[in-house]
Amino acid sequence: MIGKTAALLLALVAGCYSTFEEQKAGPVSPKPKAHQPAKKAQKAKKAKKKPQQSYTEAWRLICHAERLSGAQSLSGKARESAVTSWIVEHLKNKEARYWFIGLGQLKREHRLQRFLAEARKAGFATCPCAPILFPKRQPEPDAGAGAG
Repeated sequence: MIGKTAALLLALVAGCYSTFEEQKAGPVSPKPKAHQPAKKAQKAKKAKKKPQQSYTEAWRLICHAERLSGAQSLSGKARESAVTSWIVEHLKNKEARYWFIGLGQLKREHRLQRFLAEARKAGFATCPCAPILFPKRQPEPDAGAGAG
């Protein structure tokens, strides 16, 4: 009988034990109602959040990046740079982003062909941005051609 009483007292002491600071602060109460509207606002913000970018939407952004970025007025390297920067900033679809990383692993001469094939797969028969992303580079003159 003494064992049960000791165990009960020990449980009561352990359950009621608190530090002096906690006693001064008083009993713990639930968060005041003033915080609940903030939670509702957070939930509403999440609900209004745009849906995740689809693969097709990602390719629409890629193919029309020149127009969407406003880079039409630029020329040469400035246009290429503006368009690629815009794509990097606005491309949110993970699958499309990973695809572009893989594209960089290909030999340069195969990239345009794979790019256009992937655009067709995503539903775009043409991709107006392709010439900007893959400009035809003038072949560099052969170093030994002028010697003789």
